[in-house]
Amino acid sequence: EVKLMDLPLAAWTGRVVLAAAIVSCAWIGPQATADPLPGEDETAKSPVETERAKSAIEAERAKSAIADELLKDPENSELWVHLGHAWRQLKNLEESRRAFEKALALNPKNLRAQFMLALIYEKKELNAKAAAAWKACLDSPDPHVREVAQKHLHHLGMR
Repeated sequence: EVKLMDLPLAAWTGRVVLAAAIVSCAWIGPQATADPLPGEDETAKSPVETERAKSAIEAERAKSAIADELLKDPENSELWVHLGHAWRQLKNLEESRRAFEKALALNPKNLRAQFMLALIYEKKELNAKAAAAWKACLDSPDPHVREVAQKHLHHLGMR
């Protein structure tokens, strides 16, 4: 059995410092770490930034999980749609576009992929492609999707 007094002075003082740190953290509590230190408030993350960071982490995890599933089932159009959403949440429109285009190539009737591609094409100012994708959305059984497609087509100056 090792006794505290048998340890070298450095090991003993290290343990005392560690114990003091643990006690002070427990005594201060979690609220203290939530409040910024003086002068730190300019760099503290806002709740919106914190939520965005959490969303990005979740999207990255989702993207990885979907990619694993796609290795098993690369012809699954819905998995490609999910991957497109994950990439879009990560603000990578090019990868998102590729995933939605792959979903649509696998299933030309996939209106969710068509809808998302229409938004991406419009954002990238690819108006002819956006209009074609919005026109395909007019076949949706969902009246809200049809209404959104009509508004976008009107905005693009096409009917």
